[in-house]
Amino acid sequence: MIYSTNQNGTVYGEERVFATKRGYISGHKYVDLELPSGTKWSMRNMGATQEWEDGDFYAWGKLSPKDEYTSANCVTWNREMNPPDISGNPEYDAVTANWCGSWRMPTESEVLELIDNCIWIWTTVSGVNSYRITAINGNSIFLPAAATPNNIEDLGTYWTSTTEEMERGLAHFLLFGSSTKRVVNNPRFNGYVIRLVSN
Repeated sequence: MIYSTNQNGTVYGEERVFATKRGYISGHKYVDLELPSGTKWSMRNMGATQEWEDGDFYAWGKLSPKDEYTSANCVTWNREMNPPDISGNPEYDAVTANWCGSWRMPTESEVLELIDNCIWIWTTVSGVNSYRITAINGNSIFLPAAATPNNIEDLGTYWTSTTEEMERGLAHFLLFGSSTKRVVNNPRFNGYVIRLVSN
């Protein structure tokens, strides 16, 4: 039982206290959602300066943004990847190649863990449609609806590091809208955003 005293006397009640699980890894802010895998999620997208900004758009396996996104200029298009997951591989993981420390792209299983273990609430922050994703420990991250370089405002498309092994031109990504959130696959040459993770 928690109690407190003020000018009106003593008040009894229960109080839930959440520990703030935030900090910095190699100078970049993270949130610890205390997920089973221990994965820590960045507060913002790759290339963004605020949590509600889209950030930069990347083709899957490309280390920098492009002016246009086509199969002709995609380095991983129809290429067999070995291993099939590029998380932490500086040759193809834009996060690992450009950020220092242990930062990398999230795997498909880590994105599914986020879906399965957190509460997703569709909201708007600074005029941007998004999901506020809250864990059982009370901590949360904000995923803006960043769909394409032209930004379809009611959709979000975020790359995972996991390729589609049955078809060499595809990779898995998080697709979400106000009434849906799931991992699907699409051609690797598409320009999607990346949310960073670390362990």
